[in-house]
Amino acid sequence: MVSRDIGINLSVFRLFGLIAIITICAQIDAIHHVLIWNRADIMAGQWWRIVTGNLTHANTIHLAMNLTALAAHAMLHRRYYEPHLLGFMILIMMIVIGIAMFFSPSYLYSGFSGVLHGLFVWGFI
Repeated sequence: MVSRDIGINLSVFRLFGLIAIITICAQIDAIHHVLIWNRADIMAGQWWRIVTGNLTHANTIHLAMNLTALAAHAMLHRRYYEPHLLGFMILIMMIVIGIAMFFSPSYLYSGFSGVLHGLFVWGFI
């Protein structure tokens, strides 16, 4: 049982590490420009931005705060998640947040904060 728990913990860390690498790469200007949640671009058919806007950040301080919160979440809740279900849950949260942004007055959105808040609430439940 202990080895299974360690495997799950490492898999969750790997998933969060992959998310961290993707969000860091999404800060590269050429990539950032294509991924950010932008209402006009989504309305023009660039639907992937609904999800990928969660991977972009306004600046390096914003990115650092989100990655720190992601690491804290991994430390606090890693033993309660199966990695494949956690990945699916994160994807669903990204979709829901991206769609929910259409009900806000915002034209641009970036950041993983919404997903982090969803994960913390799910973890508390």
